[in-house]
Amino acid sequence: MKHKTGMSLLIGISSIFIFNNSCKTDFYWPSIQNVPLLKEKKELMGAVGTGFIDMNIQGAYSITNHIGCQITYNDHYDPFSSAFSSGQLFEVGLGYYLRHEKYLAFETYGGYGYGQIHGDNYYNRSVVNFNQIYLQPSIGFTSDYFDLAFTPKIIKVDYIVKENIVNHQSTHNDLMLNMDKQSYYFIEPGITVRAGYKFIKLQFQYVEVLKQNKQDLDYSRINYSFSLFITIPLKNITDNNK
Repeated sequence: MKHKTGMSLLIGISSIFIFNNSCKTDFYWPSIQNVPLLKEKKELMGAVGTGFIDMNIQGAYSITNHIGCQITYNDHYDPFSSAFSSGQLFEVGLGYYLRHEKYLAFETYGGYGYGQIHGDNYYNRSVVNFNQIYLQPSIGFTSDYFDLAFTPKIIKVDYIVKENIVNHQSTHNDLMLNMDKQSYYFIEPGITVRAGYKFIKLQFQYVEVLKQNKQDLDYSRINYSFSLFITIPLKNITDNNK
């Protein structure tokens, strides 16, 4: 009898824990990082991938032998209860890249992002817009067969609460009332690994979030993803057509 009572209590506590966590809306998540590791002028790179908490489309282009640009679209979802939390993020960036010898690569991009988050849970229904600026340095090794890069991305985020319909009083609602009164800062160390041959590679990436603010915020702390990464050397194609 005592055994059954203990099991019932354990199941009840576990159910409450799972329910409370599943009802949270993530107001920030580590998106798949755009790490092109460009080599020379007129390179076009693209990637399509899916992560633990998002899907992503990326592009990058080398304007000169040292200047590159990047564009990223990210679609976030909650893998445990997708009806509760979703969001979109669009980023554009411009940066500098450098190759040392043949295999070592360095690049740093600065950019702007705009997005929106939808939450619909036990506590409230919310719509939140956000603006972000980022600095994304990377150092890596790259070859025809294998790429490896480390990227400590730094991000500043400002929120704009568009809608907040309260269903239940909680600390979650206190967060909603105060989240647009300050900026939030994050550091996202990421590891990117690619394997394949020359122009087509399979990419694996792991990203972790280190929140720098003391203020509370519900957010996803890690993301890992797989992507198909394609490089198109436009310079070689145009030279061959001459």
